[in-house]
Amino acid sequence: GTEKIESYAFRDCLNLEEVWLGANLKELGEGAFMIYSQEFMSKINVIYCAAPEPPKMNGYLPAEIWETAILYVPQESFDAYKANFRWNKIEDMRPFDFASAATVSEDILGPSITVEDGMINVSNAAEMSVYTVSGSMIYSGHAKAIGNLPAGIYVVKAGSEVAKIRL
Repeated sequence: GTEKIESYAFRDCLNLEEVWLGANLKELGEGAFMIYSQEFMSKINVIYCAAPEPPKMNGYLPAEIWETAILYVPQESFDAYKANFRWNKIEDMRPFDFASAATVSEDILGPSITVEDGMINVSNAAEMSVYTVSGSMIYSGHAKAIGNLPAGIYVVKAGSEVAKIRL
C-alpha cells in the first residue's frame, strides 16, 4: 500500500469530500489537501486513517478540515492520534473498527484505480476506459488490470472514478 502521499498531491481537488488513508501510510506531504483559492474551501468532511501509528504530517491540514471534518482512526490507536500535535488539531476525532469495515461490500466502497508494477488496476467497477492525454481511447472493457502500455500519462475512468496516472 501507499506509504507516502506527496506534497500537494491533491492540491485544489475542489470536490474531494471523503478521504481513505491506508494502514501502510507513514507520511502525509505538506499541503496534500490544500485549496489555493480565496473563492473555494475544502469540502473534505470525513477522513478515515487506518494507519496504526499516526503518519508524519508535514505542515497542517487546512483549517476548514480540522474545524469541520470527522477523523476516524483505529480504535487501538485513538490515544496516539489524540496525543499527536498535528493530528489532534482535528476537533472531531473518533475511534473506528477498520477490521469490521473490511467486510463491507465492495459495492459500497466505490471504484478504485491504482498503479502497481506498471499495471493499471481497477477494483469495484464493472468496466474501465483508458485514454491518452490527447483524448484517444486505447482501451474500454471489463478487465480488472491492464499492462504492457508504453510509459506515459493516461486518464483512467472506472465507474464514477477518474484518475490521471503515470506509468
